[in-house]
Amino acid sequence: MNPSSESGSNANAETSLGNGNGRNGTFKKLVLRVILPIILIIGGWYGYKYYLFSSTHESTDDAYVTHHIYNIAPQVSGYVKSVLVRDNQVVKKGQLLILIDDRPFRAAVAQAKANLAMAIATANSAGIQVSYTQLTGSAQIMQAKGGVEVSDSAIAASSAGIMQAKAGITGARADLLGAEANVASAKSQIATAQANLAQAQQMEEAAAAATNANKAAVKTAEAVLQADAAEMLQSQRNNHRIQTLYAQEAVSQQDSDNAQTAYDTAKAVYLSQEEQIQQAKANVIQRQAQEAAAKRQVEAAQSAVVQAKACLAYAERKAASVHAALRQSQAALSAAEQAKQQQIAHQVQAFGVLNQADALPKQISMLQAQHQHALANIKQAEAALRTAEINLAWTRITAPCDGIVSEKTVTVGEAVLPSQPLLALVPTDLPWVAANFKETQLTHIHTGQKAVITIDALPGREFKGYVQSIAGGTGAIFALLPPDNATGNFTKVVQRIPVKVVLYPNQKDENRIRAGMSTVVTISTNERKR
Repeated sequence: MNPSSESGSNANAETSLGNGNGRNGTFKKLVLRVILPIILIIGGWYGYKYYLFSSTHESTDDAYVTHHIYNIAPQVSGYVKSVLVRDNQVVKKGQLLILIDDRPFRAAVAQAKANLAMAIATANSAGIQVSYTQLTGSAQIMQAKGGVEVSDSAIAASSAGIMQAKAGITGARADLLGAEANVASAKSQIATAQANLAQAQQMEEAAAAATNANKAAVKTAEAVLQADAAEMLQSQRNNHRIQTLYAQEAVSQQDSDNAQTAYDTAKAVYLSQEEQIQQAKANVIQRQAQEAAAKRQVEAAQSAVVQAKACLAYAERKAASVHAALRQSQAALSAAEQAKQQQIAHQVQAFGVLNQADALPKQISMLQAQHQHALANIKQAEAALRTAEINLAWTRITAPCDGIVSEKTVTVGEAVLPSQPLLALVPTDLPWVAANFKETQLTHIHTGQKAVITIDALPGREFKGYVQSIAGGTGAIFALLPPDNATGNFTKVVQRIPVKVVLYPNQKDENRIRAGMSTVVTISTNERKR
C-alpha cells in the first residue's frame, strides 16, 4: 500500500470527526441556553400558579353527597292491605304509599263514639238528678213548713165546717127547684136539635145526588170529547191531503174549501165539547162544595143533639147532686170533727218531713260528686275517641315530602308492627355535601365561602356551592367508641371535621345527583368571613 494514500485517508477521517463533534456541541449549547430556560420559566410559572392556588384553596376527596333519609314505618300494627308504590318511584308530598287494613280501627272508632254518647247521657242524667233534687229538696222543706201552717188553719176550718153544712141544706133546696127547670128546658132543646138534624140530612142526600149526576155528565162529555177528537184528527188529515193535492192542481177549489170547512167544523165541535166538560167539572166542584156544606150542617146538628142530651144529663145529675147535698150537709158535722183529728195527724207528719228534709244537703253533695265523675268520664271517652281516630288515620301511610322510594321491603298481606321499617324515602330537593377536612385545613375555612364540587359519577361537571356550617366536633368524637387519648400508647393522628357544603340551586344535571356519591370538594379560602 502507498504510504501517502494512508496518510490522506487518516486526515479525512479526522476532519469528518471534527465536524461531527461540532454539530453536537452546538445542539447542546442550544438546549442549555434556550430550551432549558424556557422549560424552567414555564415550570416556575405553573409552580407559582399552583402555589397561589394551594395557598387560597383547600381540597379534600373525603367527601360524599348526603341527604335526609326518611324511614317510613307504621305507627300501628296490622296487616298491609295494599302497597301503592314501587321501587325507585318518584312520589309527591302527601301521596298515599301504604294502606293498612282499617276495619279493626273503624270498629274501635265506632265503639269510642258509643262510649262517648253513653258517658254524655250518664252525665246529663246525673246533672238532671242534681237539679231535680235541689229543686224538690227546697220544695219539700217549704211544703213541710207549709204543711204545719196548713194543718193549724185546717183545724180551725173544721170547726167552721159545721156551720157551713147547715147553710148547705137551705142552698140545696133552692138548687133543686132550678135543676128541675133545667131538665125540662134540656128536653125541649133535644126535640128542636133532632128536627134540625133530619132537615140537614135531607139536604146532604140531595147534594150528594146532584154531585153524582154532575160526575156522570162529566164522564159522558169526556167520552163524546174523545169521539170529537178522533173526528177532528181525521178531518185534519183529510184536509192536509186535499190541500196537498190542491197545491198539485189534482183537485178542485171546491174540494179544497169543503175539506177546510169540514176540519174547521170538527175543530169547533171539539172545542165546544171541551168547554162543556170544563163547565161540567165546575158544576161538580160546586155541587161537592154544597155537599160539604150540607155535611157540616149535619155535623153541627148532630153536635147540637149531643150537646142538648149532655145538658139534659147534666141537669139530671145536678138534681141528683142537690138531693145528695142535703145528705152531705148532714154528714158534714161528723166529717168536720174527723177532719180536725186528721189535720192533727197531718201536722205531726209535716214535722217528720221537715226533719227528713234537713238531710238533703248531704244527698245533694253525693249527687254532685257523681255528676263530676260522669263529666270526667266524658273527657276520658273523648280522649279515647281522639286516640281511635288518630289510630285510624295512621292506617294511611303517606309521603312526608317529595322523594324517591328506596329500600322497599313491605308486601301486601304482611303483618307489620309500629316502628318496623317498610321503605325509605329520599327527598328530591337539593342534597348537600359532607366534606371531611383535616383539622390542619380548617385554619382559613369559615361559613359563606364558595366551593367547587366534582362528582365521580359525573366526570367533567363542576357544581357550585358554599360552606353553610362546620361541625361542632371531629368525626371520632361522635363515633360509637370514641378514642381515649389518656393512655400510655398515645399516637397523635390528624383528625377530620365534617364541613357542610350546600349546592346552589338550578344547576345543570343536579337532578342526577344521588345521596352517597363520592365527591371532591375545593373551597376558596381567600374570601373574608361574612
